[in-house]
Amino acid sequence: MSSNSKVAYVLAYHSQNVTGNTYETSDRLSFAADLALLRELGCTVVSAMHLVKCLRARAFRSLPAKCVVLTMDDGPLSDFCETSNPPHAGQDSMLTSLRKQHRKVLGFALTRPPFVATAFAIASPQARKRLSAATNMPWFTDSWWLAAQRSGYLDIGTHSWNHVHPELEEMASQPHLKAAFHKVDSIDEADHQIVHASRSVRAITRNEAAGLFAYPYGRTNDFLVRDYLPRQNEVIGAFTTEPKPVTESTGIWEIPRFVCGDNWKSRENLRALLTGNH
Repeated sequence: MSSNSKVAYVLAYHSQNVTGNTYETSDRLSFAADLALLRELGCTVVSAMHLVKCLRARAFRSLPAKCVVLTMDDGPLSDFCETSNPPHAGQDSMLTSLRKQHRKVLGFALTRPPFVATAFAIASPQARKRLSAATNMPWFTDSWWLAAQRSGYLDIGTHSWNHVHPELEEMASQPHLKAAFHKVDSIDEADHQIVHASRSVRAITRNEAAGLFAYPYGRTNDFLVRDYLPRQNEVIGAFTTEPKPVTESTGIWEIPRFVCGDNWKSRENLRALLTGNH
C-alpha cells in the first residue's frame, strides 16, 4: 500500500459472476483467494459501515495502516449459501469463504469475525423476482438477509429499489433511466430508489447497515452527490465504482471501489494494487 499517505481500498465482487472454475472466471473463487492474500499482506479488513463512520467523523486517520473493505453487489443468494451453478457447481458462497478464513486465522470461530463484508441488495421484491426469472435461477430473494446480518460476517446494504434494470417492465415508462442510474435527477425518483429502498431493507434486516448505498452501475451525478443525499436522513454513505483508493478527503456520497474482473483480474494484479505497484 502507498507509503506516502494513509489510504483504504474498497473491493467489490459479484458472486453470481461464475463462468468457469478459475480465478479469472469466478468471483467466488477469486474472493476466497483474495482473502488469503489479505492475510498474507497483513491487511486489516474493516466494515463498510466503520469506514463511512470514520469519514463522517473526520477520523480517517484512526483506520488501520493496511485497511481494506469488502463489498458485494446485487444480493444474489450465492453471497450467503452454496448455489447450483452448472456446469460450475461446488464453489463456496461468499459467507462460507469468510467463515473458512476465520477458522484459518484463529483455529476456531467463537470470536468476532476478522473478516466482514457488505452485500448491497436490490430492495424491490418484484425486481428480484423478475431478475430471478431472467437468470432461470431463484437467486434474488430476501429470505437470507436477516440470518446473514445476524451471522456477524455480512452486513446488508442497499443497491437501490430496482437497479433501474432494463429487464424490468416498470422501467418502460422511464426509458432514459434504464441501466443509467446516474440520470436520476428528481427528488421523487431519488426518494423511491434510495430512501424507500433503504427503509425496505432496514425493515427486514433491522440493522443500520441498510443506510449504506451502492450506486447501480457505479456512476453518480452532481444532483445526488451535492444536493439530494446531503439533505436526506436515511442513507449515511454511498459507494461508486470509480477505481481509486479512499483517502481522508473522500466524500461520503462518492466513495470509490475497485471491481473484481474490471480493475484486477488475478491474485498478482490485486497484490500490485494493494501494495501501490500497479
